[in-house]
Amino acid sequence: MRSIKFSFLVAVLALLINACNSNEAVRTTLVEFDNVLLRDTILKIDTTNIRIDTTLYTVSNGADLTGKFIASNIWFLNSYDTISDNYSGFACSSQKDTLTFSYKNLYSCAAGSGASNTAKFGLIHNSATMVCDSILFGTNTIISNQYGNYSIKNMMVTNSTYTYLNIKNGSTTSKKFAADDWFKLIITGYLKNVQTAQVDYYLADFRNGKTFVSNKWNKLDVSALGQVDKVIFTFDSSDKSGSTINTPLYACIDFIEFTQPEITK
Repeated sequence: MRSIKFSFLVAVLALLINACNSNEAVRTTLVEFDNVLLRDTILKIDTTNIRIDTTLYTVSNGADLTGKFIASNIWFLNSYDTISDNYSGFACSSQKDTLTFSYKNLYSCAAGSGASNTAKFGLIHNSATMVCDSILFGTNTIISNQYGNYSIKNMMVTNSTYTYLNIKNGSTTSKKFAADDWFKLIITGYLKNVQTAQVDYYLADFRNGKTFVSNKWNKLDVSALGQVDKVIFTFDSSDKSGSTINTPLYACIDFIEFTQPEITK
């Protein structure tokens, strides 16, 4: 009996040690957007002096033409059309208007804030690419500590105000959702340009008697995507004219969680 108990204790201790070692060998990255600079302060120069424009900017949408912004070492790509003053890809915003149904209110979140009442959040428009390449971002300042591929675990998602109100009320170009309508965010992982998996999340779902339209932050498990160095976000909807989607293609994202194994040389 003592031998059995001793063996049992040894087995439990081994499991605990392995668990501790496993935790020590994995780094977790939680991507928030509150540290993203929405826009650099602009220096205006005239003939007499240099003065600072202290306008409080509330979005970063690629107008700086750098093609990206960075949060927690993850690249969020975008492109900006200077003629239409519009963007595709990712933006970062702090706008909170949940009521105004207007094309001028494209950067607000239907939840009224970032996840957990944070000030800023990410916005997806049309198709958006997130780059999480461990070759670019995996090396610590200490040469001996290097990290492997990112594995994406979960993220918070919800509708933008503009999309939410379009789905609820309809517009001149999109329908008010009714039975069997749906709108979804499609999240596809890639590693070395090979697709790993795809996760779909319904931001609005009127199938099978449901009347769901997301205006709260929801935690989405995307661990099925596995190890990734790139994640692409796209949309689909039941409201189409031919192959063109009528539902406004916006969604909000926040608190993206990754893990990486530590490689000790």
